[in-house]
Amino acid sequence: MAYRRKTGPIPEDQREAIKTKLLDDLSRYNNISNACKRCGIAVSTFFEWRASGFITGDDLEASFKRFLDFIRDELAQRALHGEERLMLSQGRVIKDDKGKPLYKRFKDTRLLERLAAQLLPEMKPVETVDVTTHNDIDLIDGVPRAYALIFDFRLLTEREVATIRAIGEDIEKRKNQKLLSNGHVAISEVP
Repeated sequence: MAYRRKTGPIPEDQREAIKTKLLDDLSRYNNISNACKRCGIAVSTFFEWRASGFITGDDLEASFKRFLDFIRDELAQRALHGEERLMLSQGRVIKDDKGKPLYKRFKDTRLLERLAAQLLPEMKPVETVDVTTHNDIDLIDGVPRAYALIFDFRLLTEREVATIRAIGEDIEKRKNQKLLSNGHVAISEVP
């Protein structure tokens, strides 16, 4: 209920009621100008009360803490318990046999994950570091040493050599197919 009054000093009983309403409004919306409008006072009156000590820093801090509690409660409600949303099918509300609209509880897991990351240390995302596994100096035929396989063919059986050769040929075919699909000239077959 907004207090509508004429100009002039505010009576003491109204002043206390307006202060209570104003602090309550600030605890819900945390917006001074809108709280003043809803209480029927000018913003300048708020700042006069603040300067004179009628509204103290402790009053404002307590309102802000209640506002933060309200926000936390709302976030927890939506993230943990969800919110009811109308059930829709092809843009139309689904109704039960009696014609009442049906609702479904919807939980926003992204919100829950963000809250958990902020409030629970063990749920904080692990920071990843991009580690270079090779450098241009350590290449074997253009392949980084970390990705190259080196075989001593003298130690392999004929069957193992044939398997490795088949794998190499398959890789070359894939490379050629990829190059051809990109409009390049094919690389000659592996001898």
